[in-house]
Amino acid sequence: MINGYINFSDFRDEWTELVVTGDNVDMRNWTIRDNNGSQTSWQTPVRFNNIAFWQHMRRGTVIMLWYRQLSSLGVAHPTDADASDGYIELDLQNTAYFNGGDFSTNNTMNLNATSDMVQVRNAGNVHIHVLGHGTTPGSNWTALPSPKLNHANSTANGDAIYVCPGSVLSEYDGPSGTTLTSRNNTTITFGLPNTCLASIGGNRTFWRALRQPDMTAQTVFPSSVIPGTPGSITFNWTAATDPYPADNTIGYLILRNTVNSFPTVPFDGTSYTIGSVLGGATVVGQINNSAITSFTDNSVMNGNSYYYRVYAFRYGIDNFNGNSYDNARGRAYNETNFVFVDWPTPGSPLPVQLLSFSAKPVKEKVWLTWSTLSELNNSHFLIEKSINGKEFSFLAKVNGNGTTSQQQWYFAEDLNPFNPVTFYRLTQIDFDGTQRQSKIISVTLLLPESFVVSVSPNPAQEEAWLSAASAEESALEIIITDIRGRIVYYETKFLQKGMNTFRIDLNGMDSGIYFVTTRNGWMVKSTKLIRQ
Repeated sequence: MINGYINFSDFRDEWTELVVTGDNVDMRNWTIRDNNGSQTSWQTPVRFNNIAFWQHMRRGTVIMLWYRQLSSLGVAHPTDADASDGYIELDLQNTAYFNGGDFSTNNTMNLNATSDMVQVRNAGNVHIHVLGHGTTPGSNWTALPSPKLNHANSTANGDAIYVCPGSVLSEYDGPSGTTLTSRNNTTITFGLPNTCLASIGGNRTFWRALRQPDMTAQTVFPSSVIPGTPGSITFNWTAATDPYPADNTIGYLILRNTVNSFPTVPFDGTSYTIGSVLGGATVVGQINNSAITSFTDNSVMNGNSYYYRVYAFRYGIDNFNGNSYDNARGRAYNETNFVFVDWPTPGSPLPVQLLSFSAKPVKEKVWLTWSTLSELNNSHFLIEKSINGKEFSFLAKVNGNGTTSQQQWYFAEDLNPFNPVTFYRLTQIDFDGTQRQSKIISVTLLLPESFVVSVSPNPAQEEAWLSAASAEESALEIIITDIRGRIVYYETKFLQKGMNTFRIDLNGMDSGIYFVTTRNGWMVKSTKLIRQ
């Protein structure tokens, strides 16, 4: 999709920003082109070369395209052809990646201030997306199928036309107007998510959701425990969805703690090294291959309890700006669906070796699955559900397979899950009555609106206080950006159930307008803050 473009009086400074919204997209022989000042005639297109570079574009990749090799100052625009971080920056005259266009007459990709549009087509010249501007759409724009957008205004020198809110894919399509688009020459977010008065963080939320990999939440138990000082614990999990594992873009980060507490999740935009500490948990493993779904911890000691979390990630460190530059660039984590691994007493026997326990929403139902590696005197399983994760009620009973050394699969269905979140736990019961419980897992059917944030005083001087009311305990990200979209403050707090208040130190920030974005799981709230 075309996320935005900019118009300058000198076309050599103009660019278009694309964001890839599907995974493993083949962009070989695609074209990009602009129109004329009345949206009635197309200019000669530029074609993407038929090379392997464009063959497997990853979901969430941002592609910045300069219209010319040199700027109006005669300086070459930057080149970033390393897609491993999910960001590409090229100029359309770079023959290693593009061909075609009528650059001799400068008609190709030279935006008209009154009216114009930029279109992307696939290898068969079939329309993919168009973004335009102009008070009245021309015949070429009108004739195009969806998806398409047109900002119903002309532009001035330095104006960017961009999609906003852009919080979901459907907001990249609509009638000509200003509801789903914006025009601005002051808050230009080159290579970063768009912001506008209608939405400070909507496009950022969309980008981050695109960039993170798809992973099924699951509870697994060790497949092997070898006591010792040190000993080892080995566990396996179900792989993240990866349509093209050959490029090693998707991998896993493994955290370990000796208490069952993980208050801090990995931060988008940040890559970690072995030994890094997040909220008391230690990074003990990093796997840069989605197909490798087994990990052995060789540093466990007898007598301790060990708890692990496995987070899938996509992309590496931002090539241009380094680590922790922006949470919509660089590495992206799936912070909501991950792997639980608990081992309360290393070295104890495993009468029933539970390999996995997962829940997946299917329309208005929830499908629960679990498997065992082996069983000893296994009578049955009880599945229970809860609306708050504390008080559980009976859902189903499923008979076990007694004693077996073969892997077994089990299934259950919840026809009436709670709205929006349902918690589940699995209890395995032996013939002698001995019971063992799994980790609690949850499924969200709808995005809950139980998260309220406010900032005061506003305007503020040396400090401000952020109040956040939440229905549950979780990690809270606090991000402050200036009007150019640059992050000037980033902190993670532990959010308790009920009302929470946090101090924000504004010293070091210039006077002006800032935007405070808070993220609690899937829930994102944004507000404007004025620093006097």
